Amino acid sequence: MDPTDVAERAGDSVEVLFRWYAKCLDGRRERNNRLITCALHDGDEDHSNGAGEA
Repeated sequence: MDPTDVAERAGDSVEVLFRWYAKCLDGRRERNNRLITCALHDGDEDHSNGAGEA
């Protein structure tokens, strides 16, 4: 998602978005990549390695 759009939806500037909200995203890349991979494979493989974790 475009950072400008996210900032606008949050009611903040892009600078504020990256300064304050980026820490919320730290460490989530691996999990998000697993979720994307699972969605792309649409059940072709067993992705029961925690991809459904919250």
